[in-house]
Amino acid sequence: MSETQTIEKPEDSAPDRGVFHIEPNSLPQLWGLVEPLVEAACAYSNGQYTAQAVLDGVLAGRYVLVGFHEGGELTSVAVLTISQFPSGARICELLLASGERLKDWIEFEELVAAWARGFGCTRFRMIGREGLQRMLKHWKRTAVVLERELGA
Repeated sequence: MSETQTIEKPEDSAPDRGVFHIEPNSLPQLWGLVEPLVEAACAYSNGQYTAQAVLDGVLAGRYVLVGFHEGGELTSVAVLTISQFPSGARICELLLASGERLKDWIEFEELVAAWARGFGCTRFRMIGREGLQRMLKHWKRTAVVLERELGA
């Protein structure tokens, strides 16, 4: 963010740094802070997501928006979804993430994982660049995602 903007810290988070769920009913007040970070994440999605689609998904309950704060400043956001397999097992998937301090993700990862466990999730998944696996050595590669663009 080009200028420092602050948010109110959630009551249940650490005083100076932490993770919080950005509730859909707070988006009218926070969207001006959140939108640039969501836009930046969407820019890396190869056209799969737009900020408006993320906003619509959060408001409809399909996506969950998580914010990372430091000293009251929103530094990063993540867009998550929770899916249920036919077996009943639940999985939390990281769809998008963006922010100035995104490398702090490693510190916040366990807090987000605990949040997901609270929703009954037994797995946490993300699709990302290979460099992520070097950063997240404790994550297991379970598949390789291949993609091909199809012409009209």
